[in-house]
Amino acid sequence: MTLTKRQWIMFTLFIIELSYVLFTSALVGSLLVISSSLSTLLFLGALYLEHNYNSKRMLLLAGVWLIVNMIFSMIQVFPVLISNFNTDLMFDVAVVILLYVGIYKFSMMYYQGNLYRRNENILVSILVIPTILMVGYQLYLYLKLPLIGNPLEITYVFIGFISKMIIPLAILTYTWLRHKNIE
Repeated sequence: MTLTKRQWIMFTLFIIELSYVLFTSALVGSLLVISSSLSTLLFLGALYLEHNYNSKRMLLLAGVWLIVNMIFSMIQVFPVLISNFNTDLMFDVAVVILLYVGIYKFSMMYYQGNLYRRNENILVSILVIPTILMVGYQLYLYLKLPLIGNPLEITYVFIGFISKMIIPLAILTYTWLRHKNIE
């Protein structure tokens, strides 16, 4: 079986995320890191296995799982946000909310097979691009600092930045490759 370009890209993103999760788990010494990242791995795995009959359900399940996890995380953070009003923090929260709305829209589009509508693809892109830009800016600030430490630590931090934007990258890449019918 020959993999399509979309599948190769999703497989590469899956391997990057899996290696980051396994390495983090080994560093921390806890399997909780792996169990907390299963939804992301399931999301990327469903995109990789796009021709499987169950991939639509798997991606929808992973999207719901990611959104529910975000809601429970926000419930814990929301009182702090109200008591310590900070515009930078509110901007970060707004970007995270936009990302999860984008995950919801993409999951529903993928489940229904509506990835060929240009207006909905533009909307999903607008919802996930702020996360990519925010993490890209954080990476830029990190790279401006003097890089001190061993190369493994620097690589780990760099892949950590990629891991933060792996879902939006996967959504953006898959949406437009599918829209343009690039196999």
